[in-house]
Amino acid sequence: MREQLGPFVIASPFEGRDVAYLDNQINGSMVDAPSTVAMLHEVWEAVRAEAVPRQESLALIAEAANRWT
Repeated sequence: MREQLGPFVIASPFEGRDVAYLDNQINGSMVDAPSTVAMLHEVWEAVRAEAVPRQESLALIAEAANRWT
């Protein structure tokens, strides 16, 4: 499978299994294969692990804005 890069959304309905929507420059696609959705969950958790807390993000954005003005 070719590596997919780009935005995605994972939907976790109250009933049933998770599904995901993948987006790219040409079109979007829904996926429901458990292995693919599990991989997207892993990607999301890796991104979350690198993210800074909200307040720190806001401070970094404000600092960058001050440098540009």
